[in-house]
Amino acid sequence: MVSDEAAQRVVLVRKESGAATLSTWLWDGHTWTHASPSVSPPAGGYEAAYDPGSHRVVLVVTVQPDPNPGFPAPWPFCMPTQTWTWDGSTWTRVFSSSMSYTGPRDAPGGMSGGFGYDPVSGRLIHFGGACETEQGYGITSETWAWTGTSWSQLSPAHSPQAMAWPATGQDPVTGQLILFGGCPNVTCTNDSNETWTWNGSDWVHLLPATSPSPRGSTMASDRASHQLVLFGGTDGDVTFDDTWAWNGSTWTQLHPATSPSSRDGVSLAQDPTTGHPLLVGGFNFTGGVFTDTWTFAPPQATIHVPTAPRAVTASPRNRSAVVSWRAPISDGGSPITRYTVTASPGGRQCVASASLRCTVTGLSNGKTYRFTVTATNGAGTGPASGRSPAVIPGTPTASRLLAVSHPKAGKTTVSWRAPAFVDGSPIVRYITRISGTAGRTWSSWTSSRLSRTVTCTKLRRGHRYVVQIRAVNRVGAGLVLAIGFLQTR
Repeated sequence: MVSDEAAQRVVLVRKESGAATLSTWLWDGHTWTHASPSVSPPAGGYEAAYDPGSHRVVLVVTVQPDPNPGFPAPWPFCMPTQTWTWDGSTWTRVFSSSMSYTGPRDAPGGMSGGFGYDPVSGRLIHFGGACETEQGYGITSETWAWTGTSWSQLSPAHSPQAMAWPATGQDPVTGQLILFGGCPNVTCTNDSNETWTWNGSDWVHLLPATSPSPRGSTMASDRASHQLVLFGGTDGDVTFDDTWAWNGSTWTQLHPATSPSSRDGVSLAQDPTTGHPLLVGGFNFTGGVFTDTWTFAPPQATIHVPTAPRAVTASPRNRSAVVSWRAPISDGGSPITRYTVTASPGGRQCVASASLRCTVTGLSNGKTYRFTVTATNGAGTGPASGRSPAVIPGTPTASRLLAVSHPKAGKTTVSWRAPAFVDGSPIVRYITRISGTAGRTWSSWTSSRLSRTVTCTKLRRGHRYVVQIRAVNRVGAGLVLAIGFLQTR
């Protein structure tokens, strides 16, 4: 279950008995509605997370492999997966993993792992999970990132042990991904009660003063109390009915007047209409299977400073730059009154109140700048965002794509519109780059300022390519326009 912030709904995906596809249910803050999309993901093992960058729910689901793939059976590797997105009304399959008997996979294979948003990189991060094979289940410790179009396996210096069913959520202070506990095997014996956070490039082991007992479980953010709320779960022997809160530094057991009965396998997500955790279903070890719905509404908490603004970008102008960003994950329980943008180097600033954009002036053309943003509310100013990509005032903005011919083996033709801003300094040329290796190597073509069309040659049949265009004036090269992936035929 996942909070769809864009649609202001909670999305619950279920495997119905005997159904070939997953069913989709929507919570509007008051009632559940069974959605009827034209297509649905297959009924395999699954997990989902919300991607603020694309405003989509991203779902990963296992699928049965080709019954005759040419490999000896039973197959010891993870089942293939499909990646789907939900836009509020429609499911779309956007990626299908391949099967390789000996080579590396191109997508995570473990389901019931940790899956959530990383505000530092602006990507979804997937950790661990139970890897389904023809021989049973194995537990993984792999870390993967969803780029929006494909999966990339990461190699952090540190990592939790191989784990399935960890509780996953966003840290109320830093906004970073938090993992708690989990099961190192399918029987959930010798469970973990460790707390880890992903800092954008590595896993960091946190050492809180108190923690829940070892278990596999689930948790969700509570916007009003500025904390993560964890409920129940199992250690393989018993199911739990306790409630815990993570405040950014330690765990505290809560004692609500009423709560769900002891259970595992619950669906838990923040209700975007109230900001409180919503809990649905679950089961216990005495045969109980639940379909009830609960909401968590804690007492009013002390306000905190906002978390860091997200996804900071900048666009060059004449001796200035227009900086844009996304609002913080949490406002700390108090409305944000202003944002402050700071340029580096030089420290030039601009301030915005209601807007998520402002213009930093007094910059030098031809000099490289990056920008950070802070948010301020009634409790004070929160931490600074990550730095924006570098921009050079006076260089052109990104060109806009007009058309791409149907890519065929051998060549494709790309055309584009002139940049919106060139600082009065005329374009001297355009540089077009194409990569068939996901950006590891590039081939380049240069065209004159009068020609906004280029033919990319020497393409290979059945390959995916990404094309980039940059305009160059007397100050330097402008922003990159990434057109996306082209599939040759």
